[in-house]
Parts: sequence; C-alpha cells; structure tokens
Amino acid sequence: ILGYKYYLNKKELSDNVIKISNLEQSIHLLKYSLLQSVVFGSEDKLLKVKTNKGEVLISDILDGMNTMVFRFSEHSCEPCLNRELANISHLEKQGVPVLIVATYSNPRDFKLLLKKFDIGSRYILLEEGESLCSFENTSYDLFVFLLDPDTNIRFLFFPVQNEDNLSIEYFDFIEALFKKHRK
Repeated sequence: ILGYKYYLNKKELSDNVIKISNLEQSIHLLKYSLLQSVVFGSEDKLLKVKTNKGEVLISDILDGMNTMVFRFSEHSCEPCLNRELANISHLEKQGVPVLIVATYSNPRDFKLLLKKFDIGSRYILLEEGESLCSFENTSYDLFVFLLDPDTNIRFLFFPVQNEDNLSIEYFDFIEALFKKHRK
C-alpha cells in the first residue's frame, strides 16, 4: 500500500513537473506519501480485545469519545517506544483521551514505564500472543491510531525508527485535530 500511495502522490504531483535529483529528495517524497496515507488512509473497525480478565468491549472503554490508542509491547523497539511515549504524554497533557494497549509479561514493569513518562491514561494489558488488530504481524508491533466512538480505526501510524520528524508531524496533526473539535 505504501508503494501505491507513493505512486499516486508522484503521479498527482507530476503535473507540476517534479524532478528528483538525489536520494534525499526521493526519501522526502516517500515520507510525505507515507504521512498522507496515514492521515487520509482507510478505516477499519475494532470491536473487542481479549485480556487475562476476559474479553473487553472497546465501546465500553471509549465513553463516547474519540480516543488515541497506543499499542506496544515490552519487545518493541526501545528508542521508538521512548519517543512515542513522550509524544503520548504530551497529548495526554493537552487533554487528548488516550488508551494504552500493551503486552507485558510483568505488569509492574509496565506500570513503572508509564510512571517514568508521567502517563496516567487508561490501559489494557493483553495476554502474550493476543493481538489488538487484524493487521498486526507480531506482538512487537508499535503503532498508534485514533479510535472514534463507533470503534472505527482512523489515522493509523507505524512509527519509523530514527524518523523523529515524521512522528512530530503525526502528533501535531492529531493535536490540531482535537483542538479543532473542542471549539
């Protein structure tokens, strides 16, 4: 899908005659295409998750509000996880509702990690091997998305290692979206 989005953006922009003369410009166009596919991408639905306490209906957790969902595990890329936890903490301080969904073998370590980043959001701990979404490949996946009150997944974002600016753009977009809807 990423290559397809890249092709569409490149084709759309070809009317303006874009010449890519070096690798840096090519990478920039690819990142722009990736961000556009996230921001204007397709929707999916999330209905329930299985935890060690049984099945949980997602709609019962949302309280009728748009909510940012952050999914990670203890096996996720540590630099990526730390960067995104800092971004999530910032969103939380801006009043954006957040739901953390994680897979951790030691709940105490998980809670200490949240405390380290001053995150007080609601959370769900999944059992090892359980997935949150149908598109998850492994429990190592780290991603974030907006979940609307009807449990539609929107603005799905997979952070990219060593690409802080891409994450900043994504979270700035989400923060602006919530500010716009508060007015």
